[in-house]
Amino acid sequence: MNYLQFCRNKCHHFISSMTDEIANSNWTNESKTMSYNVIEILLYNMRHVQHHSAQLNLLLRHGINDALIGYTRRKINCDFEKEGISAFFYF
Repeated sequence: MNYLQFCRNKCHHFISSMTDEIANSNWTNESKTMSYNVIEILLYNMRHVQHHSAQLNLLLRHGINDALIGYTRRKINCDFEKEGISAFFYF
């Protein structure tokens, strides 16, 4: 759980300190085979983590009849409303 908190803090810090220059720049992987807008790759990564959380939840529910409800169903408002974007993410 310490690593989860570390990752959440790192993500929060990155998003809260993002400048227009960073937001409008592209992220490119080391092999230069993928290049995405920074906002686009952040949203992709959040969806990807959400997908794996759901997979873990499914395995726990089927394996031990229990799930990480506190982590998979907590609604987080990312406060994009200030920018006129309505977005909610579930973790």
